[in-house]
Amino acid sequence: MPNLHEITATPQPTPCRFEPDANLHGNGAAPQPTPCRFEPDANLHGNSATPQPSPCRFKADANLHGNSAAPQPSPCRFKADANLHGNGAAPQPSPCRFTPDANLHGNGATSQPSPCRFTPDASAAGVGWGGPAYRRAMTEPRPEPLRVATEPRTADWIDDAVRAGGAALAPVAEAAAVVWTAPDRPDELAALLDAHPNLAWVQLPWAGIEPYLDVIRAHPDRTWSCATGVYAEPVAEHALALLLAGFRHLATYARAETWTRDAGRNLHGARLALLGGGGITRAFLRMVGPFACDTTVVRRSPEAVPGATRTLPADRVDEALTDADAVVLALPLLDATRHVLDARRLALLAPGAWVVNVARGAHVDTEALVDALRSGHLGGAALDVTDPEPLPDGHPLWSMPNVLITPHTGNTKAMARPLLSGRITDNVRRRIADEPLLGLVDPDAGY
Repeated sequence: MPNLHEITATPQPTPCRFEPDANLHGNGAAPQPTPCRFEPDANLHGNSATPQPSPCRFKADANLHGNSAAPQPSPCRFKADANLHGNGAAPQPSPCRFTPDANLHGNGATSQPSPCRFTPDASAAGVGWGGPAYRRAMTEPRPEPLRVATEPRTADWIDDAVRAGGAALAPVAEAAAVVWTAPDRPDELAALLDAHPNLAWVQLPWAGIEPYLDVIRAHPDRTWSCATGVYAEPVAEHALALLLAGFRHLATYARAETWTRDAGRNLHGARLALLGGGGITRAFLRMVGPFACDTTVVRRSPEAVPGATRTLPADRVDEALTDADAVVLALPLLDATRHVLDARRLALLAPGAWVVNVARGAHVDTEALVDALRSGHLGGAALDVTDPEPLPDGHPLWSMPNVLITPHTGNTKAMARPLLSGRITDNVRRRIADEPLLGLVDPDAGY
């Protein structure tokens, strides 16, 4: 197989077209006694086309040095789509297309008795063994892949998510990052980081990071990211389901053993207070939009939340709660938000109001909640989280007919896996590309 350097074109028995479409060095067109077109589109050096009486087309779409086409008695197409180093096409007895899509070394082109087109589409500058392109490919350093450990345990879907982001799995001692998979083992993580200063980035598995706040603040030199926002849609959906179930009196009906009187109220047009302005609240507002509720969001930052009727700062929480038909809690647990719903604030709610909690149980003073339910001031409570959690057997909340409890299932494991997998993959890719990570943790803010 000849080298693409110093290839010449000989007669071809039917009409022919010679079309170099790229940077050819020294090519020229000799007389062509049949319909033939010579179209040099770039810098041609030293190549020539002799009469080509057959329908053959030589088309170079890349940077070729001294290349041409050997006799081709019938239409034939030779197409190279990558960096060609002295490439060509061997005989192809039927209508054929030769299309190497990668870096080819040392191929040559001989006669092709079937319809074929020679179309190199990539740069062949300095091609051949030992050419500049070859030397660059062989000598340029290749970047090392990001090495990531998964601790303290892993699963196939976690490992697959890391690989999908472009990283390589590695032992902790050799890794530059760790995907921490335990939701509540901060002491183990602290010991791991102390023993391995090479771990510069930590990805946590959940949006709620309160068990790890002390570890995060003790290691400010590390980059921390969590799953905040990942589970917003399923948790918001659960909150809406709990609210509708409460307003429609489903907790009582579900426990009934006989036909009972009618009860319930409409969600449409209700006044809602939402504590927290993050992903869950935003998703909830999109879902509750068709009910035309009057919605007040309370959050730490002053930016208005899209979809809310109004947004208030945290120091105006009392204003949001006053005469609200329901309050939905979807905020991080911080010192300032612990028992944000105490006896005084529960009394601000409208008579018959519902409390929906999909955040953390400690946001609500449980004893005050029980008292407000027993007094009849509250219409009921729909809780996906409790304090304490799990709620002990025999606790008064279990037996109250106007209380609906789900065991922290706003986001189940089956729901979480594909969502967390996507976050891991996205953040691995971002880390490799030196782009901002999703769910970055602010150690000072605590979330």
